[in-house]
Amino acid sequence: MLPKLSPNQRGIRVIKGESNADNPYSIFNAAALQKAMKLSPAAFKLWAYLNAHKNEYEFGLSSKDVCEVCAMSKPTYLKAFDALVEAGYLVQVELYPNLIGYLFVEQGFGGE
Repeated sequence: MLPKLSPNQRGIRVIKGESNADNPYSIFNAAALQKAMKLSPAAFKLWAYLNAHKNEYEFGLSSKDVCEVCAMSKPTYLKAFDALVEAGYLVQVELYPNLIGYLFVEQGFGGE
C-alpha cells in the first residue's frame, strides 16, 4: 500500500522482467546515472549502452549495432559519441601499443 502522496506525485509500482544468464540485469551507479540523465537523449542512450557492460570489459564498438539497439541514425550516433567525448565519458587513450581507442568512464572524467 502506498503512503499518502503529494499532489505533484503519482503512485508507481515497478514490475521487472525475468532475468537469467541470457538476459542479465545491469546495475548502474545511482550518482553516475543521475549525472548521465542530464545528457541529450541520444548521448544518454549511448551512455547506457556502454555502461551496461561489466567493468574492464573490452570490445569493438559497432556504430551499426548501437544504431539498431538504440534506435538512432548514424549521424545521431556520431553526435552522441562526440557529446560523450566532450563531457569526459569517453577518453581517447592508447589501449595497447599501436591501438588508439577510448576508455568509457562511467561518471565522466574525474568522476564525482
